[in-house]
Amino acid sequence: MVEELNPQNPHADTNTLDKCPNCGATDVKFIPGEGIVCSYCHHTWQPVYANDEDVASLSGIHIAEGAQEINQEASTIITMKCSACGAEVSVDTSESLQARCHWCRHTLSVNDQIPNGAVPDYILPFELNKQTAQSNIEAYVNKRKFYANPQFKAEFSSENIMGVYFPYMLADINGQAFLSGQGEHKTRSYTVKVGKNERRYYDADVYDISRSFDLAVDDLTIESSTEHMNLDRKANSNNIINAILPFPTKQKQPFKAAYLKGFNSEKRDANVGHVRELVEKQTRDIARAKANETTKFYDRGVRWDEVNVQTKGESWATAFLPVWLYSFLEQRKNGNGFLHYVALNACTGEIVGSVPINKKKLFLVSFLIGLLSLACAVSAFLLTVSAASVEHRNKAIFWFLLLVAGPLYYFIIYSRYRNQSKRHTYEKETICAVSNLQQTDHRVSSIKGTSSSTMHGANAGRLEGQR
Repeated sequence: MVEELNPQNPHADTNTLDKCPNCGATDVKFIPGEGIVCSYCHHTWQPVYANDEDVASLSGIHIAEGAQEINQEASTIITMKCSACGAEVSVDTSESLQARCHWCRHTLSVNDQIPNGAVPDYILPFELNKQTAQSNIEAYVNKRKFYANPQFKAEFSSENIMGVYFPYMLADINGQAFLSGQGEHKTRSYTVKVGKNERRYYDADVYDISRSFDLAVDDLTIESSTEHMNLDRKANSNNIINAILPFPTKQKQPFKAAYLKGFNSEKRDANVGHVRELVEKQTRDIARAKANETTKFYDRGVRWDEVNVQTKGESWATAFLPVWLYSFLEQRKNGNGFLHYVALNACTGEIVGSVPINKKKLFLVSFLIGLLSLACAVSAFLLTVSAASVEHRNKAIFWFLLLVAGPLYYFIIYSRYRNQSKRHTYEKETICAVSNLQQTDHRVSSIKGTSSSTMHGANAGRLEGQR
């Protein structure tokens, strides 16, 4: 049975953004670092955090109002009646969730859920203001300007950064995890001389192991925009936005449209059904990571043959989370554009970016480094041939290793500018609690004289939910 859950704070009147509690004016807005400010009397007050449920007590399926199925046929145009003068005002929710009455200039806000996905259950306000974001993004980009695309360098201005609320799904999972498999512990390592060569061998004990525990996953955060859920690093740099997670979602507020003043926002287009499988995979990854914390004894590795999380209760809600964003569209020779992002978490200050590269310049410098290394390697080799000393031989080996200096330099700089491997390490960073841990470890056999330093088939670090 699916229960509809209304997550709104019962004390929402103390958190209101509809009107000033001091003078009653409706022209109020949230200012990062200050709080909620009335534009008329300048009264300032602080928002109240939303009530959070106890994940460990969850039972059944709870879907908050803002996470209900999107009605694709729902109109984005809604009509509201002004509470001050009674006039009717139309709002296009695809453009804004606020409007002013054209008669009395009373501010009207869409705060109630509507079936087109425009209104989330919660919002996490901006904590870092634009000046701080500009300074941090400028410093980040300036460190990467030498090899940056010339057009990017010419056009970059931190004045063009935008504050954006991105839509996310927040999932709470109360479950019981069970894992079973095998682990290997090294008991001995030794060297055997075979002819002129030496070989390293290992002895180990093999154990059957299992772990079971209650797992409470709190606010597992998933993108609810299908565009940003696509983390194909060859086609986009959406992984940059994903990499600045996590957000301090415990500080989320019941949604009020006035938080959006001065910021852009995107509407979610993914339902619970779109992300459920991904959440299940990531929950298993979190369980695996927690179980791994109890297997340090198995220094040769662990192979989990079964990883299962039986869900006892789950809760789903939607939220707007704040990002300061700079974007640049790189035009490529194939006619396709590639959108680069430099993103800053507007609560934690975490910053990750993809800076477009001047590949010709990077290739030229890498090529020159490669030529210099080659010349040094040839010189060292000739010295080795003429004087077969250990010292010269070691120098030759060193310079031959530098033959890869050019390609290695290219790879390091490219990785630093593009950050293709960056991602949110949800398996470690998601808030979760483990209780009622039960574990078994039973030695079943021994291995003698294996040449492998690690366990065959070890998969403790496997991630099912990494996109």
